[in-house]
Amino acid sequence: MKRFVAFLKATLLGGVVVVLPAWLAVLLVLKALGHLEIFVKLCFLVGALIQTAMGRKAERAAERAVLEKIPGYTVLRSLASRLSDHAETASFQPALVEIEEALVPGFIVERHSGNRSTVFIPSVPTPMAGAVYIIDNNRVHPWTCELSP
Repeated sequence: MKRFVAFLKATLLGGVVVVLPAWLAVLLVLKALGHLEIFVKLCFLVGALIQTAMGRKAERAAERAVLEKIPGYTVLRSLASRLSDHAETASFQPALVEIEEALVPGFIVERHSGNRSTVFIPSVPTPMAGAVYIIDNNRVHPWTCELSP
């Protein structure tokens, strides 16, 4: 009888050790999907609102008053607008920049008269921080990313 109880105990514990983490992982994924659904609905609603004239004014006012004061917001907005193909927004253009003897990925922030550009070179592992250079245009190689279907 003791062997049978030990067998049941070991079998049940073995099953719990395998099933419990898998069950918790499934619950976590389902909860995340529920939040993702709410996020997508909110994004759709905000996107629909900013298609109106009043919505665009509110968007610009919110960006100027709050969002542009958040570090990294303009970089993220620029990347998102490039990925979504919104050409009407002013954004940083990706580029390869010659720094010393290497090509480094960066962003063209502004073009100047006199054959110079201001570029932002993000740092690793924190891309929201980095260095700003004013550099000759012949050392800045704009990069256009074409997304294929």
